[in-house]
Amino acid sequence: MKKINIFGRLALAGILIFPSVLLAQLKNIAATFVTLLNTTVWLIMALAVFFFVIGAIRFIATAGDERSRSDGKQMMIWGTLSLFVMVAVWGIVNIIKNTFFG
Repeated sequence: MKKINIFGRLALAGILIFPSVLLAQLKNIAATFVTLLNTTVWLIMALAVFFFVIGAIRFIATAGDERSRSDGKQMMIWGTLSLFVMVAVWGIVNIIKNTFFG
């Protein structure tokens, strides 16, 4: 019967332990990425609300000027659309976070 030397045992132990260490690191990196993405989505949602409010103010304040009123209307439309997209992305991020990270 052939004995396995100490290096062989360490190599075998490393091969058996490596996947769990790798998965733990990947989970940590993914959790950090999801947290960063979640923060970014909140920031963009705040900007979308800001542009919507500025567009509404411009739309109401410039009732006589058709050009400025049209610009305000466009800002409100784009603010609403970007807010909708960011809420959808935020929901998808939370579904992924809850599915993979509990």
